[in-house]
Amino acid sequence: MTSSSTWAATLCVLLSSTCLAQSAFAQVVDVPPPTRYQVDENDVDVARGLYTGSRRDMVIGQGLGSLFFDVKYGQAPGTSLPGLVSSVGGGAIWTAITGFTSHSFSLSGSTFTSLDGSGATLVKSGSTYTLTESDGTKYFYGYTVSQSGEPAGTARASAVTYADGRKVNFNWVSTVYCSNNRDGCAGGTYGTAVRLQSYSNSNGYMIHFDYSADDADFSALLKYWRQITKITAINLGVDYCSPTAFACTGLTQSWPATTYSGNNVTDALMCVIELVMRRARQCRMGSGMM
Repeated sequence: MTSSSTWAATLCVLLSSTCLAQSAFAQVVDVPPPTRYQVDENDVDVARGLYTGSRRDMVIGQGLGSLFFDVKYGQAPGTSLPGLVSSVGGGAIWTAITGFTSHSFSLSGSTFTSLDGSGATLVKSGSTYTLTESDGTKYFYGYTVSQSGEPAGTARASAVTYADGRKVNFNWVSTVYCSNNRDGCAGGTYGTAVRLQSYSNSNGYMIHFDYSADDADFSALLKYWRQITKITAINLGVDYCSPTAFACTGLTQSWPATTYSGNNVTDALMCVIELVMRRARQCRMGSGMM
């Protein structure tokens, strides 16, 4: 089954608290979600007093073994599950995005100390950060390719494991682009952009993203490189797709898909992976969480 949606602003796909504004080299702004997130029966984010609506655009599987993609829109911008680890205020404070909530830590030497009293811990081993919440859920931030303008040491979520053994893997790709369209980038500057290509769980399901463009040699093309046109849910036990493939080819079945079109292609704030759309939408991804 295929459905379509036309949005007045770009589709966002989780996993950070930030996005780049019109300039490809704009300073990244860090606006983490609240430490505690709760929505009441009227769809109001009680932490911030803002209305949020939601819909489920994709799901495959059932119960705790399912994999889904939710869109949350309204007055409370934010992201879903999970995000990135990044420094705030010159490196003394670090924030770990876990979805609609976040955790804050101070850093002294190599020791992170919680600032929110949630019981969560953060440690770094090599280049990977591990956030452990009080219920045993572990977030691994191991994708260390940073976008231009992000603080040093920024890392994106590469996996989440739950206390019952379930696991979700997040698969990222990056591109190098020039700030202008001149031969050899003469007079310009090279930058790096990152996007989420797919995520999959230990039950064998994948959600894959197709984008308007798979090449972005210069900054003017980045909005197309980040622009989602389709999401597809696949049972990897039936059809395999490489986690970082731009397109899933050779599928033997027509899998559930949702397509997107409209003004999102030309929206100046291209927040497909990084979200700071202060008027706009939230997205949620997860596994077995209804």
